Amino acid sequence: MCTYVNVENPEEPHNNIKVLAFLDSGSNRSYITSELARQLNLRSQSVEQLHLNTFANTKPTVIPSHKHSLNILLKNNARATLTVTSLDNMTNNLRFVKITKYDMQRIKRQSILHLPYTSEKPAILIGSDYLWDILKDYSYTILPSGFLLLDTKVGNLITGRGRVTQLNRNIESNYTAVDNAQYDELQYSLEKFWKLESIGIHDKPELSDDEECNNSAPGVGVLVLLPRA
Repeated sequence: MCTYVNVENPEEPHNNIKVLAFLDSGSNRSYITSELARQLNLRSQSVEQLHLNTFANTKPTVIPSHKHSLNILLKNNARATLTVTSLDNMTNNLRFVKITKYDMQRIKRQSILHLPYTSEKPAILIGSDYLWDILKDYSYTILPSGFLLLDTKVGNLITGRGRVTQLNRNIESNYTAVDNAQYDELQYSLEKFWKLESIGIHDKPELSDDEECNNSAPGVGVLVLLPRA
């Protein structure tokens, strides 16, 4: 998920900027670009060597980095102070949907959304070391399109799956209608999902063919035809 956030130098609050943040639960620490550290004039607290293990390499790649502190401005004039690691090249451009105040009114009414993508390189990556503190106490709305609109401390985020249009063609992506009787069950499932995500547990492992067969036809045997000798 991506969203714009306002960040500032804790030692120089007047030195602030609005940048794109990438919220990544798969990272165990948070990062910023070296360019953002220079823009905010962040003081280097320490220097360290990052050892990155990548595919097809037998030895880790060693990258010099610096540790800094910066503030993220939240709703109601609150602030969250993060310890981050700066890198020259953090990630490539990411595609995301930018939500404006006009979009907020529109997406709450439409059953099929037109969501134009924007491509931009994030300046900050918020990992699981701070992500769940920032996202806790969020509220959500189930949109007519099937997507979820999250209201968080850093603004509104769209997530989940639903109906969208691209290039004037209707595309349905795993859309499920939810009625009032399903609301409590969905709310429980969402809370369970976020808890599992926070400790690194994702979807259940794939079932074997035998397990899939037993689940789909309990109490029914499987007939196998063998060729004649």
